[in-house]
Amino acid sequence: MLAAGGTQAQSTGYTYYKAFRPLAPTSLQPLREANGYWSPVFENGQGFVTILPEVIVRFNSGVSSSWARATLDSLGDVVESGASGLGDAYRVRMRVTNAYAVLDAANALAKSPNVIFAEPNARFTGGGTFTPNDPSYSVCWGLHNTGQLANSLPGFDVDAPEAWDRVRGDSRIKILVIDTGVQQDHPDIDQLPGHDVTTDAGNGGPVNSNDNHGTAVAGVVGARTNNGLGISGLAFGSPCVSVRTFITQNPQGGWSSQTTWTTDALEWGRQQGVRVTLNSNYYSFQSAFIAEKYAQLRDLGIVHVASSGNNGEAVVSYPAQLPSVLAVGAITNRGVRASYSNHGPNLALVAPGSTIYTTDRTGARGYSSTEDYVFLSGTSYSAPFVAGAAALVLSANRFLLATHVETILEQNATDLGPTGRDDEYGHGLLNADRAVARAKAIRALGRVVFQSSSGAVPTSVQFDYRREGSTTTFDSEPVTLGAQGAFTVPIPLGNFSLSVKASHWLRRTLNLSNPDGELTNVEFSLVNGDVNGDNSINVLDFLGLRAAFGAVPSNPNWNAGADLNDDGRVDIADFFVLRAGFGRAGDP
Repeated sequence: MLAAGGTQAQSTGYTYYKAFRPLAPTSLQPLREANGYWSPVFENGQGFVTILPEVIVRFNSGVSSSWARATLDSLGDVVESGASGLGDAYRVRMRVTNAYAVLDAANALAKSPNVIFAEPNARFTGGGTFTPNDPSYSVCWGLHNTGQLANSLPGFDVDAPEAWDRVRGDSRIKILVIDTGVQQDHPDIDQLPGHDVTTDAGNGGPVNSNDNHGTAVAGVVGARTNNGLGISGLAFGSPCVSVRTFITQNPQGGWSSQTTWTTDALEWGRQQGVRVTLNSNYYSFQSAFIAEKYAQLRDLGIVHVASSGNNGEAVVSYPAQLPSVLAVGAITNRGVRASYSNHGPNLALVAPGSTIYTTDRTGARGYSSTEDYVFLSGTSYSAPFVAGAAALVLSANRFLLATHVETILEQNATDLGPTGRDDEYGHGLLNADRAVARAKAIRALGRVVFQSSSGAVPTSVQFDYRREGSTTTFDSEPVTLGAQGAFTVPIPLGNFSLSVKASHWLRRTLNLSNPDGELTNVEFSLVNGDVNGDNSINVLDFLGLRAAFGAVPSNPNWNAGADLNDDGRVDIADFFVLRAGFGRAGDP
């Protein structure tokens, strides 16, 4: 934290999260200067930053210029005095080798009572508020309420444009829509191929003429956005995947199903690697089997969202009432609970649910026989907002547990009704922007140290994270290591296994517990010599090295995996490296 000193002005300060690479792509690259100075890409919750080897300092007016210059000369070279027209401000080129030293120096200066502020000179990203070009975005008041519909009050929305300036969804974060099917070829819904768990031979899309509900639900959470067509979806960068779980019986939307269809739908979603499930339906039947399946997937990091029901009663419908599911009620565009919205002690959040413009089945089928979009009301259309926000939160920080996502969504909601949580509005109106900002600010960091008997370290590695009991693996971005073989990388929260992948090094895995983000050091002892990548060093590696012996990069027989000491050729030195590790297996 860079805090201001002195008495004339006060700085708001800055916080930098020491992740080597951000978890989302950015045009900003690590800073490397010819003199050896280096800065990683930092993420501060608003964008990306690299630190120049300069500090900008402003002194109190009573400080003499000679005292100020003497102080600064001890740190580096003053390259500008009276910086940008401020007579008592200086820009100093530091004599340091990395960004962390610059930050430390700025922090130390800021604590002086003679200093108004001290901060690093930085390169950073930014942008303007994102506004989709979808022609009907202007009527999607739930995303951005400007008072565009009759009697609506501006501001009662989920703050989608502000959230989109932070993150717009990650294609790795999939949202399972448990419903009557989503039209698989809808031109304005971003989705992956679906599945049908009913007795019908479907593919995740509607089967009969009354299967309309799922397509409308999916549009709120996953409509293609900024494609010049139709409406906008909240988590438009994260694809939906539909599993048809109900067979619609009549035009009013009543359906039939059975217990195992819901559990099969959830299991199929788990196998597809979904991180969020959405069920905008209420059941007339309660099941311990369904409850257990929801709880199992939540423990594996999957966030569950369901609608509270449309009976206007002070009891949340099933399955939304389950403790492993976020129950979502509806508000109108005036910020009050919709009269039909179920509420009560199990209610987690509310979101826009009345007069929601969303996708309909195309052509003659659907709620409208003449239009491909339709206005609808109900908690069925408020729950997708929360599912979309959960996907955005996970897109911002995909290492979060389901419980973390739930807490972030609830704690960053806009309070409505009586102060604090209440049975009418739960924790309040979903605020996607604040939730995403909080998710981006959580950076559990671990310093990973690589050790080997030869003193060499891999030049580039990638980390795999796997939750305890989960089959889903999360890959980090590739990390280029420094000469000391140590670097700071994002570490997930909770219980997990951490393993490292690097060419011609044995893969090593550690089981770790990091419940609160305090993990600071992880050590890997690596052995070089796995030429063929089979996670052991044996005679096959000798054969592979022998086959490439004498090769250099320009040689067609070049095998980079056989160059065990990274000197640009395969020779006797590589045999010595391999021999030192002979007989080793990957995991302890």
